[in-house]
Amino acid sequence: MKNIRCLLTEDEIAEAVARLGEQLTQEYSDSELTILGVLTGSIVLEHLSFSFSVDLR
Repeated sequence: MKNIRCLLTEDEIAEAVARLGEQLTQEYSDSELTILGVLTGSIVLEHLSFSFSVDLR
């Protein structure tokens, strides 16, 4: 098995997702947002979608 180097900790990723969620909430608070995930990024997108409060369709 190859050695895998950790680039970001779990906490760093969670903080970045929270910041992005806050930014999306501010930018899209007056409109409806459509999110489309591609298979390889869907897990991150799922966590991101829980971090903001914008109407989704």
